Amino acid sequence: MKYLVILILLIAATVFAFDGICPECRELGLKSTVTEGGWGTTTLMYCGGGHWDEGGNFHPPEPCNTTTRYYECSNGHSWAESEPSF
Repeated sequence: MKYLVILILLIAATVFAFDGICPECRELGLKSTVTEGGWGTTTLMYCGGGHWDEGGNFHPPEPCNTTTRYYECSNGHSWAESEPSF
């Protein structure tokens, strides 16, 4: 059981392959430092309410079971990256 937990943690750590560089700064040729502003996870237990279109068709919220991490760089750019949760 202990090894299973370690394996799951290692897999979860590799899901977010963020390279530490702000995407906007990369495009502009700027250098900056990046901080993680937090994260949130959405599961199937709470996935939002979805919506109905003008034809009365229901559209469930997507994606469910995701983890979103929020970042900000020292040049004021901010962004979020979402990945599937396990």
